[in-house]
Amino acid sequence: MASFIFYPILGMPLAIWFGLAVLLLLLAVGTLGYLVGRGKAKINWHINMARLVIVLGLLHGLVMFYVFVIK
Repeated sequence: MASFIFYPILGMPLAIWFGLAVLLLLLAVGTLGYLVGRGKAKINWHINMARLVIVLGLLHGLVMFYVFVIK
């Protein structure tokens, strides 16, 4: 598992790219929340994106915990 997580892509480990993707999705959820408040987006998009970010964030956190603490 650790060799997969540290596989370099463009000079950075895959784990960093995955964390960056989660961070960008989190910013997208915040933007959707703002747009919902202004009436320019549907609340369903915001809720579904928030669920996706929670799942991916927990997955990222658990994998990093496994690699750095348990292993």
